[in-house]
Amino acid sequence: MAGFRAPELGAIVVNADGPFGIGLAAYARLAADGRLSVRIAQSFPLADAAGAQELSESGHSRGKLLLCP
Repeated sequence: MAGFRAPELGAIVVNADGPFGIGLAAYARLAADGRLSVRIAQSFPLADAAGAQELSESGHSRGKLLLCP
């Protein structure tokens, strides 16, 4: 990624290189330290899973989509 400056700006970058468990351990440490944040774009009731899927496929969501029981 050209010009990737996230680490310079204080972001912690965890990538998928190497064993999967290494990434999970890093995420667990961030969560335990209260330093993990996840942007939630929208929550959907489980009955509207199709709507969540449509939004996901549209590419217009900025953040995670949640399905709630």
